Amino acid sequence: MEIKKTVKRWIFDLKTFAAMQVAKEVTIAPVTSWEDFLASVGNDTAKGLELLNRARAYAVKADAKKDADGWFTVNEETGIIGEKYEGTAADEKKVNALTLTMAKTMFGYAPKATKEAKQTAREKAEAQVKKMFDMGILQADQFALAGDDEDED
Repeated sequence: MEIKKTVKRWIFDLKTFAAMQVAKEVTIAPVTSWEDFLASVGNDTAKGLELLNRARAYAVKADAKKDADGWFTVNEETGIIGEKYEGTAADEKKVNALTLTMAKTMFGYAPKATKEAKQTAREKAEAQVKKMFDMGILQADQFALAGDDEDED
């Protein structure tokens, strides 16, 4: 089965003298052997090894993101890796959904409420969610990280 991908890029068009995005579709035929793979890169073993190593690096990074152990904090200003992360990681979208539900059902959050009332309800709901985690009523696995779209080299 062939794989179709859309490739996009920004260009500056001299005719219209404006930036614009262009796209094209490429088709990738799957290879079924190492010989097919090498042929698909023009029998260039250096290029084949480079692609193979990029794919391996991608797979190792993907596996590392799924592993809950071995994480360190990162300074947001400098990007420098710091101390070992000792917290409990959770999917922010899942936690926010629970917090909003609690704010609405328990603490008077309503669309027509004032900004201050909404903020107060949200803060009370956040405190309640934290308390429920601390008490063991909510378990971290209920809010496990689903994945991360952010991929930095």
